[in-house]
Amino acid sequence: MQLPRCALISVCTLALLWHLAPHPSALGQRQDGPSPTALSDDDIRQQLVGSWRIVSASFGGVPSELHEKSITIKHITPVHIIWIGYQPDDRRIFRSAGGSWNVAQGKYTETMRYGLDENFKQSIFGKEFAFDCRFEGDLWIQSATLPDGSEMIETWQRIKPDEDVSMRPIDMKPEEPALE
Repeated sequence: MQLPRCALISVCTLALLWHLAPHPSALGQRQDGPSPTALSDDDIRQQLVGSWRIVSASFGGVPSELHEKSITIKHITPVHIIWIGYQPDDRRIFRSAGGSWNVAQGKYTETMRYGLDENFKQSIFGKEFAFDCRFEGDLWIQSATLPDGSEMIETWQRIKPDEDVSMRPIDMKPEEPALE
């Protein structure tokens, strides 16, 4: 049986991340100031809790188009995580995973415990996936170095309480500047 391309990419990426090497340049640092300051583990934990929508991703420097064709949101509570991917037209979930998360020594780590994929148990169940992360305004950038030395980067945007999560970022109109 053949997996849909987006599910295969997700499973392969998560499987590759299992063999991560640290990438200290992105360790909890803000990029918007002249001298980046490392965030404490508690600061990172506080900033992560909430709902997020993926707005961009790249693997080995190659931009992913998945976020342009579907919607992926991630809900993070103080202890648990779940992410889902769905199509905007019929709103059917085609991929999902969840479990627990933690922050230690500046690394955000997910441990997936359940998922919506026929190969989930063999590929990611119970495995830890560690990411470097930083925050820029309402953006959360998580990155990891893949076993081949290339970098995976995902940018997530915090979902506002009144935001319509059924729209892809590409369909959203930018806010108009206020008139003076």
